[in-house]
Amino acid sequence: MTASSGLDFTYDEVPYPDLCYGYTHPGRLAAIATLLNMQPVPVEKCRVLEIGTASGGNLIPMAFGLPESHFVGIDLSARQINAAKQFASTLGLKNIDFHAMNLMDITPEFGQFDYIIAHGIYAWVPDPVKDKILSICHHNLSPNGIAYVSYNTLPGWHLILMVREMMIYHTRHITEPRARAQAGREFIKRLISMVPNSETSAYASFIKTYAEMRFGRFAGHDEWEDSTLLHDELSTINQPLYFHQFMEHAQKHHLQYLAEADFSQVMTHDLSDETVARLHYLANDTIELEQYLDFARHQTFRRTLLCHDNLEVHRNLRGQNIRSMYIASRAQLVSDNDGNEYFRTHDGSTYPAEHPVTTAALRYLGEISPRAAHFDTLLNEACKRAGMSKPTEEAADVLSTDLLEAFTYSTQLAELLTYDPVFTPIPSERPKVSPIVRIQIHTARIVSNLRHEQVELDGLSHAVMPFLDGTRTRADLLRELMEMVDAGQLGPSQQPGVTRDQIEKQLAHDLEYTLRWLGRAAVLLE
Repeated sequence: MTASSGLDFTYDEVPYPDLCYGYTHPGRLAAIATLLNMQPVPVEKCRVLEIGTASGGNLIPMAFGLPESHFVGIDLSARQINAAKQFASTLGLKNIDFHAMNLMDITPEFGQFDYIIAHGIYAWVPDPVKDKILSICHHNLSPNGIAYVSYNTLPGWHLILMVREMMIYHTRHITEPRARAQAGREFIKRLISMVPNSETSAYASFIKTYAEMRFGRFAGHDEWEDSTLLHDELSTINQPLYFHQFMEHAQKHHLQYLAEADFSQVMTHDLSDETVARLHYLANDTIELEQYLDFARHQTFRRTLLCHDNLEVHRNLRGQNIRSMYIASRAQLVSDNDGNEYFRTHDGSTYPAEHPVTTAALRYLGEISPRAAHFDTLLNEACKRAGMSKPTEEAADVLSTDLLEAFTYSTQLAELLTYDPVFTPIPSERPKVSPIVRIQIHTARIVSNLRHEQVELDGLSHAVMPFLDGTRTRADLLRELMEMVDAGQLGPSQQPGVTRDQIEKQLAHDLEYTLRWLGRAAVLLE
């Protein structure tokens, strides 16, 4: 939070989890803007402002990965700003500044920024602060700049408001924040069995679904569970709104709708043809269509991108617009029982393997995953694998169109970036982990990788992290881990019938697997 939000506990007392948020990265925002005919400032040399930066968990990894760009974070909490400054100083970053200040004090003289991020603030602050956020997004945004604003939305939040109000009532006499969060959480869990005919009750079914989705998101991080609940459902101010209401407010500040940071949210692949036709019949423009989509999907949250209203936005997507970008994919080629081949990702998305150039491209991206390849490099490699002597314009058109289509389904099928993140997917002889991770592991198991994604570490990956400083070989790492085993700090400990040599052999195997996993998790450097 960056201004008084009416909370009955201090922001410093229960800080929000200090994580990175992939959708906020300028490289992803710029890709969407480019698709819509904007000419965003190249992220390799840009200026970024984050409102409500907390301890820098979102902004600092960006600054580390884009050393020629400049980043500014503001937050009302002096304690968290000091923590952010210490974090940046430990990393030796010179391209980032933090200010403990109230966002209400920001004026146009504070400077212009090519990307402005306001994540998790708008719905949780008083109306004057909401207004100021959008004022900053206008007055402090460069001519081709992009603003990211996230907020809770209706109609989806109507049901969650019901749960929020019940928890607030149940905990009304509890003053200690964490005790209040725990009491609210336990009450909702117990309420499920209190509902008459709970096995068949739609009311009980919703509460159960809410509890399953809301509680347990941060396994092993009870303090994060508490803080997210306190700052969201149990916050004194939490004002979800309809998308059209948010856009009416944005338009008053001469801002127009660009898209959603989660671009698949603006697409209609999950809806039937009849539903899509009906929605287009009901809607007279883009804003109305987006609102009706929220009605159909019972939308609860948006990550809206805004730009100045004097810019021309083209919503007819063209494959040619991705030819300047980098593409990554986590899709793998599989076959069904009938022998038909298609690409599938962990989120369940699929894409048919129909054109040989596109199939070759996605197979190549799967091999180098999670690294990205520039479109030109990808085109050359795909054509070579497809048996072509050289790329043709027809092949380029097919590949760009297909990759764009895949992107609209899922970023796991095809992720578009305007920059190439620096990391190594293959562990070197002396593995070296990102210095950001080496700092974060002291307080959490969820860390920021070099693609600006959240990665959760398991027992062995967490244990080996402090030793991945680029000075140790596999033998050195194994020796360090075996010392932890001998000291009882890392399982398995010596067991009856299991020799130390057997434990060491198994640990060597697990270590190699873990190092390969860390490479795929994009936390290793050359």
